[in-house]
Amino acid sequence: MQVCAEPAVIVGGTVVLWLGPVESLQALDMAAMMAQETAETLCRMVAAKVTFAAGRRPSAYRFPALDNANAPSPLGDSMRPVGLAFSLSTSLLLSVAPAIHAQATPAEKPAALKWGLAPAVFPPGARMAVVSGDPTKAGLFTAQLAMPSGYKIPPHFHPTDEVVEVKKGTLLVGMGDKFDAAKTKAMKAGDKGSIPAKAHHFAAAQGATFIEVTAMGPFALTYVNPADDPQKQAAKP
Repeated sequence: MQVCAEPAVIVGGTVVLWLGPVESLQALDMAAMMAQETAETLCRMVAAKVTFAAGRRPSAYRFPALDNANAPSPLGDSMRPVGLAFSLSTSLLLSVAPAIHAQATPAEKPAALKWGLAPAVFPPGARMAVVSGDPTKAGLFTAQLAMPSGYKIPPHFHPTDEVVEVKKGTLLVGMGDKFDAAKTKAMKAGDKGSIPAKAHHFAAAQGATFIEVTAMGPFALTYVNPADDPQKQAAKP
């Protein structure tokens, strides 16, 4: 009978401790198949690399279950490797089962946004949906604004900082007290930028455009030129 010269072998990318005869290596086939799916997860869990020298294990890494590997087995020597491989595979599977289950659980679908007309302070034609928080109350909120192509927001400012992300289309943004399309910067889908509190700026939509705004509430928008406020225009006789 030929005995395996190394106490550790690699089967299917997984390190398996082998203390038995070479003839019984095929007994590891099933264990290797069971451990194959967990190999990547185990690699992330290992915090230290344990190197086994030929013929002995470092004393700093003692495995009680393996220290008695040379003890007589009531089932005979031929069954010891099979039992050892089965025990190791079972332990590996039990240790990673919760993580695998968590990864396999599908994430919940986000609730559909409820769209409605944008507040009257915006020029007519835009629609808005609240993603999180409450723009009318103190605290962080996120809302999306949908604008048709050619939509413009005259120079204005906000009392708090705001973060703007373009979800679709192109948003043209400029700084200053007068609307000047030549001085705008194009923000395309995926672009994100921040605008400081009280900074005078203006915007326009190039194509149908959706943006997401995150800021501290309550939301407020003040036009640099009061005559640009749609609410005041609507109040005129």
